[in-house]
Amino acid sequence: MKIVINYDFFDKILDARENINILKVVRNNKKSYIYYYLPAFLTVNMLMNEDIKTALLALPMEYLTVVTLDLIEQKMAKKDNYKEKAIIKLKSLVSKLQDLGVETDYDLLLQSKLYERVNNLYLNENKLPEIMTSKYILVPSYNHSRDIKNTSILQEHIIGSSDYVLSIGTKAKEYKLVYSKI
Repeated sequence: MKIVINYDFFDKILDARENINILKVVRNNKKSYIYYYLPAFLTVNMLMNEDIKTALLALPMEYLTVVTLDLIEQKMAKKDNYKEKAIIKLKSLVSKLQDLGVETDYDLLLQSKLYERVNNLYLNENKLPEIMTSKYILVPSYNHSRDIKNTSILQEHIIGSSDYVLSIGTKAKEYKLVYSKI
């Protein structure tokens, strides 16, 4: 059985764990920057400058300005919107994980660790290349005698889609051929 969600599971764990900082703001604003800010900034820069090199060189500084203003806004309001949203999503995910057979709670979910990330290139049914990111996350959970054990959760995501698929799975061992030292 698999769970389909529309957010990165491990990013939400990081959002719930960390206090507001610049890396958290960057992690949560990358999609809005690519879809909204980048085209707008590039258009304005191209209109103001005659060469594309100068227009492209201004983009990182403009992105840093957007991120800094968002960070200042959240610090001034003394409110971490990313943390609040992450807590809500993770608490609702706990019941879905229990349907998978992973008996965990919100506090244990925050102790999860990412232990492997693998990127693979595939051809889809239309023969177009797709990059699939697989993250292996150790989630503390309860076994039948209420002891805490680690359960490996596999998160699969095709870059560019909004679907993240969670399932129980561990990374398969890869064997390498070696020469005998006899």
